[in-house]
Amino acid sequence: HNKSQRLRVKVPKDCLPGGTFKVSVPVKHDPAEVDGEEKDHNTFSREFQELLDDYARAHDEWCSLQSSVDKTFSLFKEKQAKYDPLVALFPTNLLTPVTVEYMKKVVRRARQNRHKRKKNASMKGDGSTKDDDDDESDREDAGDETNNNNKDGDDESTSEAA
Repeated sequence: HNKSQRLRVKVPKDCLPGGTFKVSVPVKHDPAEVDGEEKDHNTFSREFQELLDDYARAHDEWCSLQSSVDKTFSLFKEKQAKYDPLVALFPTNLLTPVTVEYMKKVVRRARQNRHKRKKNASMKGDGSTKDDDDDESDREDAGDETNNNNKDGDDESTSEAA
């Protein structure tokens, strides 16, 4: 608070004229701190966040398949421990420490953001955001186009023979 700031206070009824009383002025807090969350000082790129999401999905799928093959496999424990090796790679003295809970929050936000981008793109009719499956099919299509160029007879060896 500012010392030169004027405040309006209600004088207690039991206070004598000329007497003193104490007033407590609340300090303005950051809204993030009021909610119990501190500011996130770690800035991960969108690409890194999406890679974490891909890793989490692949690990969960692998755990599901492993549990179907091996009946002694602890599915729940393995799925819960997916971020443990990653957390160990980060330094421990960061302003916002990287914990398992923090990694879950980053992946959850990445999934929500990806879903929102896809939804907004589909509402606009713009296909600028693609799914991972679309990326793989695009790579296959690009390979087919290069193969089609050779099949059309544009190869130098066939044009020289004619």
